[in-house]
Amino acid sequence: MSVFLSSAPSLIEALIKTASAYPSTRATPSEFVKAVSVRAFALGLTDKELTLFLKKQTASHPGLSELLANRSASRRLISSCRAAARSSSPAAAAENSLKTARLTLGRILSPVPMVTMWTEPSEDGAETEPVLVPALTAARQIRARGTMAILCVEILKSIQDEKGWNTLMVSRKWLALRMNVTVITVRAALDDLVAMGWITELGGQRPDSAKRYKIGGKLTREQGHVIDNPHLFTAVGSLAGLNDEPAQTAIVTRSVTHTSWTYGDDPLTFKKWLVTLAHAAGVDPVQLGVPARSMTPVRKALTLAGLTLSDGLRIGDDNHVMDRLNEWGHRTGSFTQASGAREAYKAQAAERTAELNRVREGRAKAKKDLEKAFGPVGLIPAVDAPVDRRNAWLKGAAQALSREPIIEDRRKALQYELTRRLKTRGYKGDVVIRLVEHLLSHAPALLAEEAIPASTEEPAVKQQWLQGAAAAVSGRVMRSTERDAFSDEIFRKLRRRGYEKTKAQQLSGLILGEVHLAEAA
Repeated sequence: MSVFLSSAPSLIEALIKTASAYPSTRATPSEFVKAVSVRAFALGLTDKELTLFLKKQTASHPGLSELLANRSASRRLISSCRAAARSSSPAAAAENSLKTARLTLGRILSPVPMVTMWTEPSEDGAETEPVLVPALTAARQIRARGTMAILCVEILKSIQDEKGWNTLMVSRKWLALRMNVTVITVRAALDDLVAMGWITELGGQRPDSAKRYKIGGKLTREQGHVIDNPHLFTAVGSLAGLNDEPAQTAIVTRSVTHTSWTYGDDPLTFKKWLVTLAHAAGVDPVQLGVPARSMTPVRKALTLAGLTLSDGLRIGDDNHVMDRLNEWGHRTGSFTQASGAREAYKAQAAERTAELNRVREGRAKAKKDLEKAFGPVGLIPAVDAPVDRRNAWLKGAAQALSREPIIEDRRKALQYELTRRLKTRGYKGDVVIRLVEHLLSHAPALLAEEAIPASTEEPAVKQQWLQGAAAAVSGRVMRSTERDAFSDEIFRKLRRRGYEKTKAQQLSGLILGEVHLAEAA
């Protein structure tokens, strides 16, 4: 009987996903327990369910069983996690919203920290002198403030939904779409925010995956002095969604996600957004990184967009800022351009999802096939087994792999599964790489690139090869994903042999003409 009988399978799957993000190679037992416990309590699991789940992870997490055996220490740790989970829940939404809004406005409306730099020595040998300069250049300051505001808007949405989470999983590609910049620019902006302590990057994610961020910590004395100005009290509450009073500062802050700032034939840019925000908040934009020399052209551009900066704290007349941005978006085509970018993003995401599913499917099949051919992982001789036993297994495994030609996708899946199995038996580093290379060298390619005649060869030679290649795959049964992967492989190899794109596509189709698709299970 399942130990999680009282919980929905989806909740347990979510907990398993969190646990998999904290492997023993990257997280200590304490870090693992913290991550899993906070997630478990946020999902509404009981202490008993959490404890049973953690005990099931002891085999894959050395040191975890010792931590759990120390009942007083483990109870204190889990108790602190329960409190942390409550702070990221619907019950704490109002408090978290207010805190996030206050931290965000306090930081983006305050000067960045100053750092000491030393002047270059003069020609006459005079000593260098220390000089205080902003930690970020003007352009990086503007970019950081715009990025911070976008994260704030999205985190507030997360806090105020049914789960009440005060953290945000951020994909660099998603943020690049929102900002209309490259992924490299997004990475640099996030790194700047983390370095200044404006946001916190939470651990546990793989290096190439989306990362989770939180707007936390405390304001500095200077930041607190800025945000505690009486006329910003309403703005903080309005941004947090805790009052219905209109506050221009909150409206402009939330408008950072409007496409008119970043898309269109004449995007207004984050610089103009920051000037608008600073004016609404009664802060000097030059102190926030906007060069003084650019203020005149910025004001002219904002006036052209209907966002006239008046002498008071309000922007123009009583018309809503969003109305002006909508009008500008229609005039400059920002809505159309942003829509096109979103569709391209969705298409790329769909392709990436299909690719991941194909890889997972291939690895699952490789695992099943190796289990059938080699038996359980435990049958692989351990790293400290006698040499003759290891050599005998290696010979048999190579023979098993040599029986059937494989496509490149299949080779990658086998490489992954063989690597995993050998590591489980204690093999490490270069030894694993050499063993896997040796084994897979015995697996022939279904379509060897070196056998493909160059595009400059005689037609008779190419025709003979084509007939042989088609005969070699004729009658084979492949899954649709496998067939598509093989088609891409043939195309790439033909292109590397000098064939034009159209010709490579044509030949690929001819070779795969007699391949049968496996029926869906």
